[in-house]
Amino acid sequence: MYNPKMLRVVLVFESVLCVLGYNFDTQHPIVFEDPGEFKEKSYFGYSTVLYSDEITGKYWIKIGAPKGTYTGRGKTIQQSGLVYHCPYMEKCILEPFDYHNEKPFDIKWPGGNLTQSMLGSAMDIHYKSGTFAMSANKWHDNNQHSNIRGGFFLKNTTGNTWASSSPLKEPYSLHHLPYYSRSQTGFSVHFSQEDGHLVLGCPGVYNYLGTVVTISNIQKPKEEWLYQAAVPEGAYYQYAGYSVTSGYFYDRQLYYVIGSPKAHNENKLKGAVFGTVSVFTFKNQLVKHKDHQFTISNRHVLVGTQVGEYFGYSMASGDLDRDGLDDLMVSAPYRRNTETGYNQGSVYIFTKDQFTVERAYRIDSTVSGSQFGTAIMFLGDIDTDRTNDVAISAPNEETSGVVYIYSYIKITKSLQVIQKIQAKMIHPDLKSFGMSFSRPRDIDNNSFSDIVVGAPFSGHAVLLRCRPIVVVQVNMQVPPLINTSEKNFSFKTCYSYSEYPGRKIKLVRTLTIDKELRRFTIHNKQSFQELEITIDENKEFCERTQVHRAKNIKNLKEPISITLSYNIFQEPDSKNNSLVVISKHGVMGKDNFCKTCPILSKKSVKTLTRSVNWDHLCKRNNEKTVCRAKMEISARFLNLSDAGTFILGSSNSVFLEITITNDGDPALSPQLQIALPEAVTFTKTSVNCQEQYGNVTICDLGESLEKEVINIYELNMKSINDGDDTSPLRFFFNRSTITQNDGDNNGVTLTLNLERIANFSITGESIEASYSIDEEKIVTLHNIFKIEKFGPSPVKEIQTHIMVLSKLTGSNQNFTKILEIGSGSSSKAQFVRCQQRSTNISNKKKRQTNLFSFITGSNENITDSGSPKSLFLNCSSELFECEFIVCSLGPFSIGTMYADIIVDMVVDFRKIEDLLLFKDSIIVSTQAHVVMDLKGDKNVYSTTEISNIIVIYKDYRISLWILIGSVILGFVILVGLTIAMAKAGFFKRKDHEKLKLLREEALEEERIIEELIERELAKDELDEQRAFLCKDTFEEDSVEIL
Repeated sequence: MYNPKMLRVVLVFESVLCVLGYNFDTQHPIVFEDPGEFKEKSYFGYSTVLYSDEITGKYWIKIGAPKGTYTGRGKTIQQSGLVYHCPYMEKCILEPFDYHNEKPFDIKWPGGNLTQSMLGSAMDIHYKSGTFAMSANKWHDNNQHSNIRGGFFLKNTTGNTWASSSPLKEPYSLHHLPYYSRSQTGFSVHFSQEDGHLVLGCPGVYNYLGTVVTISNIQKPKEEWLYQAAVPEGAYYQYAGYSVTSGYFYDRQLYYVIGSPKAHNENKLKGAVFGTVSVFTFKNQLVKHKDHQFTISNRHVLVGTQVGEYFGYSMASGDLDRDGLDDLMVSAPYRRNTETGYNQGSVYIFTKDQFTVERAYRIDSTVSGSQFGTAIMFLGDIDTDRTNDVAISAPNEETSGVVYIYSYIKITKSLQVIQKIQAKMIHPDLKSFGMSFSRPRDIDNNSFSDIVVGAPFSGHAVLLRCRPIVVVQVNMQVPPLINTSEKNFSFKTCYSYSEYPGRKIKLVRTLTIDKELRRFTIHNKQSFQELEITIDENKEFCERTQVHRAKNIKNLKEPISITLSYNIFQEPDSKNNSLVVISKHGVMGKDNFCKTCPILSKKSVKTLTRSVNWDHLCKRNNEKTVCRAKMEISARFLNLSDAGTFILGSSNSVFLEITITNDGDPALSPQLQIALPEAVTFTKTSVNCQEQYGNVTICDLGESLEKEVINIYELNMKSINDGDDTSPLRFFFNRSTITQNDGDNNGVTLTLNLERIANFSITGESIEASYSIDEEKIVTLHNIFKIEKFGPSPVKEIQTHIMVLSKLTGSNQNFTKILEIGSGSSSKAQFVRCQQRSTNISNKKKRQTNLFSFITGSNENITDSGSPKSLFLNCSSELFECEFIVCSLGPFSIGTMYADIIVDMVVDFRKIEDLLLFKDSIIVSTQAHVVMDLKGDKNVYSTTEISNIIVIYKDYRISLWILIGSVILGFVILVGLTIAMAKAGFFKRKDHEKLKLLREEALEEERIIEELIERELAKDELDEQRAFLCKDTFEEDSVEIL
């Protein structure tokens, strides 16, 4: 369910990327490496304890390695677990302890040694009594792995004697299920710091239902220890005791808290694992019996809000809001906080007024796999700012791990990140950094607590030391006013400090005078000065600074700014990062950490700013009076043919002249205010103004204005030329001065009208001079239209309408088809985009015919053709329907540009074959005109028409019956002539030569006659073709559209 409060927390968490470190020093860490002899992982750093005692002079760290293997006295105890003792800045040694003890716990039956006991898996210390406890939660008796009872060891920091206990021994089982035999006592260990009660988590009790054991009188002899074991409640495998803590959450009664990260919640979803946390007390009094069980009284049972989030994985308690009562922090490291995330993790904060899951404050991580909340540690007030802090780890974030330090904000009842500690910035080999925390303790004796952070997966532990915090107070006293005639002035600054135990501190302070305008300097004509100062304890350090005025300053209006910033002086060695590594070979590296070098508290104001104002008065007769100027302003455009009109495209700039006059007292710090239209700007070289506010430019005119100043500015009009808007441009001008002005203060407005002038011409031609048709009667026509722009103004887009024949009126079949419409290769426009309108224009035919007839002077149609042998096809005829081709062209920028449109179409004359009878040629007309949405009588438009000439070649064929009849008739005539000639004696021999000669003469005469006839026929045909080709064509004219 959406929760605005939770959303706010997520945003706070994500903002840590820009948080700088606070007083946990990460530049000089101390890294402990696993000193073990075996190569396998011992999980060195799985648990840590930090101890210091100024009285005894003991400063040490204990680090658990629960999977370490002990070797000694000729024996090897596999994965017994090891605990190392590490004196401050010394090599770690194995904690003195009897690892060979075959009966480490006081039991009645034969016990088992520490093999696989996980010694050191959990540790804690009670600082008041100096009691240290460590557990071996997987110790098993009789070498039976099924009897994982666990136990703990105890000793005082002043002695060397260990006490041990495995408190849960009987019964072995209940209802044939393991009861105490797998209790894993000591899985978690916690000391109540005020009462000294030891709390042990036992998550394996009763088939991993789990419980908790508390022991009081722990500082007394073992015989006086008092035990309480909570009766297990709930379902199996809920792991109660996985984490434990205690606190005074409601009143002065101590409450115990037990985490069950795998507990079910039948009220939410049966069988689903949510996790629970129980805040309880025991109903009965303490008794001296180890196995006696007590029922508990739950004050609160808190249930997780997401399945599988492991609510209760780790816990911590402490007074976050400083109300005198402890607050509870519970983690859910496997919670998902984004839709695609996983194992991101969350931490719930429960205070007295918000001790329900619904009202709890929650911190959500958004880093998948980070497991934010794996470990939590209440730190107290580590930076002396009167707010308490808490450490929360994300051991898998950034692969190696991250620790976040949060500070509680009481006003908003929320946590704020004050430091992000990244493992990768400390040591490159660290893994799982933040799996464990020690309690905070001052180990370097500088009055500020330090912590140890475990990184067991890589076998490391890291000591992070805190630097002291100091609060610095600064008081700066500056003059309230200085006269415009003053050349110098001075001011005083005093420093002191508090909340720091040292006897003196050293600061580096930086002064900056009039940073932006640079009208004043401090020393050596510099407006910047850095100086080291030393402040003694309980004393105030003061200094006086002299400020000098520069020559010929222009701005006498703006106050003089004085900025002071300071920081703690760092010794040269402490500036350098240093890394100390403590391994089995000893201490390596130089420790440059300065434990007495403070850092500034968040309460210290690190930067102060003061302003010194000007005193503006004129001297008359040795008396100060109010100065009175009288300024007027005028403006005009210089390079326009028409003073108030700009022709778009005529130029990319306009020159503006602004005149300001003054007929009164000198005007101090005069300024010119220019408000330009949105698309108009100054050219880079024409103006040198200091401040700009939106579309208003502020230009300084010097230190003072006596009489007159004329400024000329060049304005960039390119955006205006490229735009579509022709609305008038309005310019506003005004002037100002810090002197009282008696002139007109309303300013002036100058209007510049915009006009667009552009002429377009369209011409068309057929790519081929003429076409011909044969038997198929299909012709492909190729036409090209050329559109040219003339005139200065750019045009973004125009349209060209092309009207083509479509079909016979009333017919469903088109006899024309558009094959391709495109731009020519010579087009210089950015685009030519055409589309064919499917809607015919038969309803508009009369209007279109009149328009084209008026423009072209042609009115031909198929009914009034000039030649009876030619067929004219165009859209002026009522017999045809036509369609539009609409083409968008542009942009046409400044200058002359043109675009070509190529239209290829197929004409199928078979569909109008009846119209071709007795015709020798066809003329197909295509018409086009330019459409542009420009207003004004200076803009010229154009139309054109293309006529395609198609010649018809006819095939004259003779019928078969005529041929047969002619042959028969010729044969009859031949036979008759032969008979007649025979009777006349033609075939006689004596006449043979004479007849032969006559026949040759006849043949020659016949050949000459045929040749003459063929010449005449050819001549007639040539004359007819010339007459056809010489027919009058249509003129293409351009006229104005009125």
